[in-house]
Amino acid sequence: MIDAHLHIDQYGNDLPIALEQIRTHSICSLAVSMDIPSYHETVKIAKSVPLILPSFGIHPWNAPEYMTRLDEIDEHMKSAPAIGEIGLDHRFVENETKYPAQEEVFRYQLDTAEDLGKLVNLHTSGAEELILEHLKTSSPPAIIIHWYNGPIELVNDFLDLGAYFTIGVEVFQSQKIRSLASMLPVDRILTETDNPNGWEWLNGEPGFPNLVKNVESEIAEIRNLSRPNFSEIVTSNFYTLLFAGNLSEFCSISS
Repeated sequence: MIDAHLHIDQYGNDLPIALEQIRTHSICSLAVSMDIPSYHETVKIAKSVPLILPSFGIHPWNAPEYMTRLDEIDEHMKSAPAIGEIGLDHRFVENETKYPAQEEVFRYQLDTAEDLGKLVNLHTSGAEELILEHLKTSSPPAIIIHWYNGPIELVNDFLDLGAYFTIGVEVFQSQKIRSLASMLPVDRILTETDNPNGWEWLNGEPGFPNLVKNVESEIAEIRNLSRPNFSEIVTSNFYTLLFAGNLSEFCSISS
């Protein structure tokens, strides 16, 4: 199974349970980070579980802290297998004075990811049109749009740029997400959990990696596919992205 977006460093005391589920269910996991300390912890955890691919990024919520420290992230972007979670947030961040910092830090990371030829995992909440404009002028070789909840009319524009979309735990509750799962080309869909906090945000309790199985089943039903068939498609999609992002070594380890 594939979890294309989770925060493995945020499990705290529940980490052993999460890691055991990843091992038991062979969940190839793209673990994103929020800042430098988050990435260090993610790398440390990933060393014990080859199924976890650590990704470095400065999340838009943390961008103001790094706007004047961009030189500090260079070494991590060069050494990290992938870049994320990066992007813009004009939905949950309502203070518009923080938007310039978000944009500067995002643009720096996006341009660097393009130069390095690395996959990016993007946070687009409330700033979908602006992110789309950035991607038209600076496009890395592999793009994941994480938990998209923006205007449906922009989806084809992102697809035209080669982007893949994750569908996660909100598929159980949101008609908009279900509609997105129905309309996307099946060869551009990935599964995710955004756990532990994705499920907790929706239902008040921590989410664990094995929830991705339920996500798979739900999307398969929406697409009128068997779960094994859909799982194979998602796995193929994920590996295609990894190869595009120069991550074939991870493919061989996790397959």
